[in-house]
Amino acid sequence: MLPRSHDPCQNPTVTTYDSYDLRQKVIQAIKLDGLKISEASILFNISCNTIGLWLKRQTETGDFLALPNKPNGNGHKISDWEKFREASQDSWG
Repeated sequence: MLPRSHDPCQNPTVTTYDSYDLRQKVIQAIKLDGLKISEASILFNISCNTIGLWLKRQTETGDFLALPNKPNGNGHKISDWEKFREASQDSWG
């Protein structure tokens, strides 16, 4: 039995959880062993929100893999080099 004074969904530690093995253990504890999300949160020291996101991702995609870490950026690439040369010559003389 968990103490009532403890709010399991408000873990003070902020950590990244990119270990597939850890995700697998948490999901297994909930789905196969019948642990509540709040109980798994305490046991594994992971917020309820994080566990909820993993479960949602598994429902949507069939797996709970971490999303790839993509750097922010505009993603613009030069596709027409001739047009780029012309524009740059017009700008720079």
